[in-house]
Amino acid sequence: MIQDKNNIEEKVVDYWTKRVADFSDVRENELDSELSREWVDNIMQYISPLIDNGQNVRVLDVGTGVGYFAILLYGKGLQVTGIDLTPDMIERAEVLADRYGADVNFKVMDAMNLEYEDESFDVVITRNLTWTLPDVDKAYKEWHRVLKKGGVLLNYDANYANMKNLDATLIDDDKKEEPYGHQGMTYALEAENAYITKAMDIGRHQRPEYDIALLEKYGFSNCSADKAIGKKLLKEKDIKEAPMFLITAYR
Repeated sequence: MIQDKNNIEEKVVDYWTKRVADFSDVRENELDSELSREWVDNIMQYISPLIDNGQNVRVLDVGTGVGYFAILLYGKGLQVTGIDLTPDMIERAEVLADRYGADVNFKVMDAMNLEYEDESFDVVITRNLTWTLPDVDKAYKEWHRVLKKGGVLLNYDANYANMKNLDATLIDDDKKEEPYGHQGMTYALEAENAYITKAMDIGRHQRPEYDIALLEKYGFSNCSADKAIGKKLLKEKDIKEAPMFLITAYR
């Protein structure tokens, strides 16, 4: 684990605060795209069995950003809470949720220190978050703690430490309505992104194998990884150096 956790968390919040507007534009375009329907279909195959069992499914969207997953899952009739460490992200999430008629409970909260009682949620879901966490061990322990027995963790992420730069993912000014990619990036922001990526211990490990070993260590069962999920969902937008994977794990 990196030595100065508070310092790197401040840098993470500062970085995402600077990127809120452009990041929100991309996610809003994504909400209105075919890609969103594909996301929902993929996610719901893991959640639907809980609904079939008659449960009132409660979802915790960790690192919700501007509320993308939270808004989509509310649309499927689920009770959703979205948390993020960056206050400006939560403010934007509330605006977007209101625009899409999604009654989501958003809170500013640290993914590694959850303010919820044990076994509060049926589903914990996250996207592109774990690569930014200084203490993934602690996060996985917390997510296990707040999951109900039989609940599922869905972690969509990639080992971004393998990327040389973000050039292949940048959205040109004349293509800002594309539903996936990095918009509004500057050389300074790219440098901040690279600093954060290199500072995280998790980027030094083979993922998702490392994650699965941690999850099993902290009590999760039936852990598996779909390394082809990026190709299925993002298609040509999936990053060759850091393809997206999906980790599923049950409590």
